[in-house]
Amino acid sequence: MGCRASVIIVLFAAVTCMMLAPCVRAQTKGPPAESHGWVSGFDLERGGGVLLHLAPRSLLGEGVVGEAGQAWVARVLATTPRAVPDWDRRVYLVYSRDTHLLDVFAIDVVRPIPTGAWQTRPFSGASAQPSLDMGDAEYSGAVGSARGLLVLGRAEFWTLWRLAGRKWDRIELPSVLASADHVWAVEDADPPRLVAAIGSSLTAWDWDTPPGSDAERWTPTELTLPDGIEQTDLSSVTAVFATGGDVGWAMDTPDRKQVVLYTVGPGLVGVVATIELDGTPISFEPLDGGRRLATLCEVVEPAAEGGTKPSRSLQLIETSLVTGRELYRGPPRSSALSIHDGMRLLSLGMMALSACVLFYLLRPASEIAAPVVPEGWVLAPPGRRIFAAVFDAWLVVGIVSATFGIPFGDFVLILPLLESAPGVIALATVIVGGTVYGTTAEWMLGCTFGKALARIRVVSVDPARPTLGLMRCGARNVFRWALAPWALLGLNSPDFRHRGDVITGAAVVTRPVEQPSPPDSGSG
Repeated sequence: MGCRASVIIVLFAAVTCMMLAPCVRAQTKGPPAESHGWVSGFDLERGGGVLLHLAPRSLLGEGVVGEAGQAWVARVLATTPRAVPDWDRRVYLVYSRDTHLLDVFAIDVVRPIPTGAWQTRPFSGASAQPSLDMGDAEYSGAVGSARGLLVLGRAEFWTLWRLAGRKWDRIELPSVLASADHVWAVEDADPPRLVAAIGSSLTAWDWDTPPGSDAERWTPTELTLPDGIEQTDLSSVTAVFATGGDVGWAMDTPDRKQVVLYTVGPGLVGVVATIELDGTPISFEPLDGGRRLATLCEVVEPAAEGGTKPSRSLQLIETSLVTGRELYRGPPRSSALSIHDGMRLLSLGMMALSACVLFYLLRPASEIAAPVVPEGWVLAPPGRRIFAAVFDAWLVVGIVSATFGIPFGDFVLILPLLESAPGVIALATVIVGGTVYGTTAEWMLGCTFGKALARIRVVSVDPARPTLGLMRCGARNVFRWALAPWALLGLNSPDFRHRGDVITGAAVVTRPVEQPSPPDSGSG
């Protein structure tokens, strides 16, 4: 096997692995690699609801990747969901169709490039999940986990359901939980955790699998109620979440003007911080593995002089659960680079690239020299050129698909990409990336990977310019990638050259096939 074939095989394997990486990551269980936050509030302009995504403030505790207060509108909703539990890069929207029936939808968040804006999959709407019929039980809470969506309900006894894949399972709970006065599902806990209060006793129950065993079990850990908290006060607990190895509590004060944050653990119990509220709290969300808490409030101001309606606004408060310090208070603020900013910058880049090659593309036909194929070469037939073009397109699209997290099939159909800004950016990235790849490879090597596999190369057929320069290669590839359908149709010409070849004085050539010599018919 030649060196060239070995390089192509390695490249094929690398691109295939990149394409499969999102699927492998989606099936991997364990603690979230990134701590995303999701809060649901009211759409103050259009009515209905709004889903806000709070990007990770840090990555595994190292390196800040988002500032306090940053949030962007992931969806505008017809109605506000009852709950928005999440795990890693997935969020669930839980709606109550009636008292005992829940409708569930899911959205995934992806980041195409390290410095780019976050995107959602699907790009619009949400993926419908199986509905849950809780029978005679009433909804009590929902959390996301590495094992799927968990929903807690209560009728005569407490019950727990899990959505794993496309199926709901009822999870058997310890018998002692049946008579518990209060049970909470703990957010961001791995393994999944419930906290139960029975009288003055407080216990955390972890749902895990012992090493070397397939049997699942519930493991209890005794907790201690904070001083001054009675069992009757537990109805004011508004959020329960994991913070390190302990449990974090957010509790309303009787006047609902403050929220007190507690840390409850086997040996550490106490008040972490007190949040002063300027409005009505509508959502709580732990961030960074429980190191901080985001509180979303609706603030109503009296009507201004001469006005008829009070003004309403959303306020986001971020509090450190490590130091108790307030990190941010104000309206949710957008990230530094939005989708629209990225599209604007990309458009400017495309305009600059077009300007650089415009004078080549607009050369009059009278200046185009007749093709003179170098000695020892012939014009490559359309079949080889199409094979090379398909291979190069597969290479570039595979890398962009894996990087952006967009299905490969969307690039084949094209139309799904045009339905959203992220899809348009991905398509533009294919065009720009393919142009840069083709230009660099043909300028330095005379061929791309696809052409090398098809044993063809690009040469100059203009006697006045015997070699292809960088700008001529660039002009040719702009036509080839930006106007790919027209480039393919151009192969029907008698000399198998598309307009980009003709304008730049180039041709794609191959070595002629040697014909076998006729047998010698000697005299007999």
